[in-house]
Amino acid sequence: MSNGKLTAILLNLHKNRRSGILRIENKMEKKQLALDDGCLAFAESNLSAEHLAKIMTERRLLPVTKLREVNFAIKKGKTGEDALIETPGVKMQDIASGVAEQATVILASLWRWNDCSMNFYAGENLLSRKIKAGFSLPDAIISSARYAVAKRLYTAPGQFLEGRFEAVGTLAAGAGEIPFNDGEAAVLVTLQKPQNTMHLIKQASARSGNPEEAILSLTAIGLIRFQSPDEILKNASDPDAMVLILENALRRIETANHYEILTVSRDVSTEVLHDAYHRMARQLHPDRFQSKSFAEEITLKAQKAFTAINEAYFVLKDPVTRKEYDDRLDETAQNPGGENLSENEKMAEAFFQAGLAFIAEREFGKAVEQLKKSVWVFPRNAKYNHYLGVAERGIPILRRDAEKHLLTAIKLDDSSVEARLELARLYIDGQLPGKAEQLLEQALRLDPDNRHARRLLGRIA
Repeated sequence: MSNGKLTAILLNLHKNRRSGILRIENKMEKKQLALDDGCLAFAESNLSAEHLAKIMTERRLLPVTKLREVNFAIKKGKTGEDALIETPGVKMQDIASGVAEQATVILASLWRWNDCSMNFYAGENLLSRKIKAGFSLPDAIISSARYAVAKRLYTAPGQFLEGRFEAVGTLAAGAGEIPFNDGEAAVLVTLQKPQNTMHLIKQASARSGNPEEAILSLTAIGLIRFQSPDEILKNASDPDAMVLILENALRRIETANHYEILTVSRDVSTEVLHDAYHRMARQLHPDRFQSKSFAEEITLKAQKAFTAINEAYFVLKDPVTRKEYDDRLDETAQNPGGENLSENEKMAEAFFQAGLAFIAEREFGKAVEQLKKSVWVFPRNAKYNHYLGVAERGIPILRRDAEKHLLTAIKLDDSSVEARLELARLYIDGQLPGKAEQLLEQALRLDPDNRHARRLLGRIA
């Protein structure tokens, strides 16, 4: 899941300072990057969500009231750019910002495309836009990859924490010109030899507040490559890879619940559960570790891992024992400080507590940095999404992200009064009293005596 081919093409076009159109197609989706003297001038897409006026509206660069005028002009035959330029009250600097945003969004969407066709058409006469972004391609590559990861357009592969990464090597001439941040640079330095994911995260954490995002950004553009446990075993030519898989599994098993041992979600179907069990059983069966290549200690570890895998499977495959186990998990969840938390849960909770501390100090930027990690580990946790939204609300340019996370918190916990109050405050700040009133009425239905909801309603009246 990476697009090193696109990175190589873009770096080559940058190196040779080419001008023209790079057209990329994936089934019905068609996008193109316009290059001017080796720089990204603008980008276009046949998806309505990636049209310039739409992106400008979402970024609040174009008032919603002006969007109808722009669309009307487009229907009359104007280009999207000309329609914006000729609409009264639309500032040229806002259009320029929109062009830059559009280029980032469209390029970001391409990092998840593997099976696509790419064709370059040379010629300056193909550049029809009046307003150009002028991005350096090395900068555009990494900036768009970071955007793709932050917006979850590009996500972690399956068994992310159980696998390992390796450097791809020199991808193309000009790769050294990509302006890596400290976290990305730390990942590349650490990967002078393959590393398992947990070790790589630990090493990169010293240089980056978001080591996972640094890893995924580099994976997206094809500079590093992920190997799943199955792939490591399949391609292994010596016992070292098998021991790596075993050590990773044991590290997880020590603190994991039954679902995490089998690397499945709690809503897993019986069929998927069965497949996951047999995949892990094939990987870690003690018979695989019986040869002279393995010390007795390794054989004993394999037996320990296999016992845990069997126990997890036989509990979860039976509906009765699975229901009893789920009830125990729910009881444990009521005590976030409990000793039975998995390693991932402990890590997410530590990030969460750090985020709360920064919110209390009104250090919202630092709070967002910590809380994003909690949400990254557990994206369906209502509490983590709620407080990430609280932190983002304190940063004006992140208020759209705050809305998204607070809405997610409400969706995950429909009984949450606090999430509704926080989102209502966001809407009041954004001069959207109708939306705020609707949320406050919902909050009062859930908690009729809530004085905060009544006070906020009084502000709207």
